Amino acid sequence: MSNAVTPGATVTLAQNLIDSPTTKPSRRAFLSAAVFAAAGTALSAGDGVAVEGKPDPIFAVIERHRAAYAAYDATLGEDELEERIPFELRQSSFFDAQRGDPHWRVPTDHPDWIAHIEESARAQCEEEEAATELVSTEGLTPAGAVALLAYARDREDRGDQWPNFEEGSWLYLMLCRAVEALAVSA
Repeated sequence: MSNAVTPGATVTLAQNLIDSPTTKPSRRAFLSAAVFAAAGTALSAGDGVAVEGKPDPIFAVIERHRAAYAAYDATLGEDELEERIPFELRQSSFFDAQRGDPHWRVPTDHPDWIAHIEESARAQCEEEEAATELVSTEGLTPAGAVALLAYARDREDRGDQWPNFEEGSWLYLMLCRAVEALAVSA
């Protein structure tokens, strides 16, 4: 008897989430169901080793994103700077710098405020690049798909934000990658 979650069981689970008269499905509930379904498939399909016998690269990419997000998150606290630097010397905007506005720096601002904005914008760019890697890394195995889904669920639980791309939301693109990996193993 196999421990794998069958496609029919996965569809039933997803349908129950959608059709429940008492609850509206949340992103968390959906991701939890996806992790459960993917884990069953991964257990029956393999051990996280790609076809060539190399480990699934997604595990390293998840760790890169985790580190990039932590670095970006660490730049968000401005309380010490706001206490130390007067408001009139903090007129430069992170959002203008983030959007690439060439005139985001206010010449009269304190150099520490400018450095803070530059570091925050750099860290956010690195976090977005790592998030992009999460949805574009080749060689995703069923075990890697489970790890990616679980990582996304955990970030959602914390309230972390994901970037959106021209191709669609990060969450949508990640789900497409996971489905592709799981469909290959089915």
